[in-house]
Amino acid sequence: MIEEHTRESLIQNIKSVSSTLGKKTVSRAEFVRETGISEWQVHKFFDSWNDLVRSAGLQPTDVSRIPDEDLFEAMYQAFLNEKGITTRIKFRKACKYSDYVYSKRWGTWENVLLEFRKWAVIIHPDFPHLDDLPSSLPPNLLQSVSSSQRPQDIAIGNKSWPKSDGRLYGSVINFRGLQHAPINEQGVVLLFGMVALELGFSVESVATGFPDCEAKRCVNRKQDLWQRVKIEFEYQSRNFRDHGHDPNKCDLIVCWEDNWPECPIEVLELRSAIEALEN
Repeated sequence: MIEEHTRESLIQNIKSVSSTLGKKTVSRAEFVRETGISEWQVHKFFDSWNDLVRSAGLQPTDVSRIPDEDLFEAMYQAFLNEKGITTRIKFRKACKYSDYVYSKRWGTWENVLLEFRKWAVIIHPDFPHLDDLPSSLPPNLLQSVSSSQRPQDIAIGNKSWPKSDGRLYGSVINFRGLQHAPINEQGVVLLFGMVALELGFSVESVATGFPDCEAKRCVNRKQDLWQRVKIEFEYQSRNFRDHGHDPNKCDLIVCWEDNWPECPIEVLELRSAIEALEN
């Protein structure tokens, strides 16, 4: 079972982390690493990460002022400590900066790793895991390349590449009956259906119109109190904005990846939420 938190308990937790680390500010990565509390629980009570930081009387960090070199050096140290290129979830616990900081600056996680590789080739050419980082190859092709092969040795778009039905797969997560991570909105809908009850939701209807889903959410387990919630499914939270949806007509975005720090409504990132669930 997931431990239930309140707004007050989250504030006390971040204050405790601040005291333990001896810092006036606490990053997302530090908070998750020190407490084990998933970010989706924070977003149940706070509009953003900095909203929690300010509510605890701490000083928010202006991540836009962190030099690229510092971010890449922190990533380099994290990968060295983990003895390899980790998953994004593990990276979040291993690095001093949150993966959100990197995605906000360079976009998709694949592009973050690509930019890191360009930097590492120049600054740390002896980095032992260079061959495990993406190059200019698409991620789905790169997964088929062994560490002993170089991208220039792979023929693309010609007869030497075996023909397939073109179906793509996400990262391997082996979560219950779902072997691969979602790569589209349909995958998000499936995964949410698998864990909705454990996350405190009772789904009433799913449709193709906006918003996608109507459900009830348990807001007080002890008294068994529920509240109606309108949900929009997206692969990435920023798709909500790109699709032109009205935030005033929706209560919650359920997505695989939350890449919209300024989102005006609550976001439930399934990638983080399932980490707290037992397989």
